[in-house]
Amino acid sequence: MSKEYITTGKAAKKLGQSEAKIRKLFKSGKLKGYVETTNTRADTKIFMISVESIDRYIAERTPAW
Repeated sequence: MSKEYITTGKAAKKLGQSEAKIRKLFKSGKLKGYVETTNTRADTKIFMISVESIDRYIAERTPAW
């Protein structure tokens, strides 16, 4: 199965959180993904978040009735 990744902006919309919160969750290891440097001189980075890890994060916070 191939992994699907989305940007922090799309992840933020899916989770109803800010992009800063998504980056914090990624850095803490609660969301999985990778960082891609787009401009080495400016040190510009894009955080790509695994859709699977977002779904897992949601499932962990959804009460099982």
